[in-house]
Amino acid sequence: MEKKVETRFGTLCFRPYTPADEPRLVDLWQTVFKQDISPEHWHWKYHAPPWGTRAIVCVDADGEVVVFFGGVCLPAHIDGRDRHVIQLMDIMSHPRYRGTHVFGMTVAHFFDCYCGPGMVEMLYGFPGKYHYDIGIRYLGYEGLENKVACLSADTKALGRENPGAGQGPRTWLNSFLRDKSRKIPLFGRVVQTTQPDVRFDPGTEKSDGTTGKVIQITRPDVRVDQLWQKLQGLFPFAVQRNSDFLRWRFFNHPGHVYEVWAFKMPSASHIDAYAVLKIEKKEGRAVLVDFLAPDAPFLIGRFMACLAQGLHLRGIGTLITWLPGHHFLTRALIDAGFQLLPEPLGIISTIRPFKHSAPTRWISDHLYYTMGDADLF
Repeated sequence: MEKKVETRFGTLCFRPYTPADEPRLVDLWQTVFKQDISPEHWHWKYHAPPWGTRAIVCVDADGEVVVFFGGVCLPAHIDGRDRHVIQLMDIMSHPRYRGTHVFGMTVAHFFDCYCGPGMVEMLYGFPGKYHYDIGIRYLGYEGLENKVACLSADTKALGRENPGAGQGPRTWLNSFLRDKSRKIPLFGRVVQTTQPDVRFDPGTEKSDGTTGKVIQITRPDVRVDQLWQKLQGLFPFAVQRNSDFLRWRFFNHPGHVYEVWAFKMPSASHIDAYAVLKIEKKEGRAVLVDFLAPDAPFLIGRFMACLAQGLHLRGIGTLITWLPGHHFLTRALIDAGFQLLPEPLGIISTIRPFKHSAPTRWISDHLYYTMGDADLF
């Protein structure tokens, strides 16, 4: 259990964040980042997560919040154990307190309250170089050797990279669209469709004579939990991607609209993989924000090709994502037709470990993350 304590230094008070601080934190955020953030967005980050918030504020003599350090506490699967990690977000200090020791004192109090053995395994996030360098110098940050990889694909070409078994791309697309027996929504549109002629066995990647299909998930349910339970052994270190996580992170987001798509066998009640898309129509692209799938390149190639076909029909030319450079899902996407790009955002995969944390090299080799672990998209 974290310690709910406060400490004072002169006229400054260092204490855990409370809901009553929200209006003052919204004001501080706008002062520091020179942008607006709605109370709804702040509330979603720090009040809506079912696992709670871990944050310390520094309050001055006038009751103004001048420093904020913390983030969202998330359940994680770590080497077969259930633990918690903290995703750092919105770290900030008022301009008039920069260059003082107040920020460091706030961080130290945060570590005391929330980061002991049995509390959280580590802190993590994706800062830019400026904040990364500060963290390296003063806060004990460590950059991961396996860096963020940015992958991009042309949706038209990607759909052609993985046509249905034994078919050319035009025949495959025609088979995808020609069934007149029923209607299902395809990426926000209602079209006449059959399932793409995709044959696979996720275990052996050999044809078993069955047909896979893509469905839209309109609410997180037991199928997501079952998928995570089935696949978590393939992810030695990852935030638990269950229905609670998807519900908070994507379905309940106050500012973004996401589409969640799953790949499954037609007669099966379970799903074999899911992908979360954020459509950026103005930029002509879709961001693959979150992705969970087995180590089955054949399955992944068919899933991505099907997504690409649907996006291309909607006028979306690019599918882009950020994943750990070393991960099997990254390799599978490259095999499917994605190209590795120079990372455009300048983000650095970063952790703040503690004595009780796993070794940094092990974390670097095994940590799985997506942009679902960040708040950039």
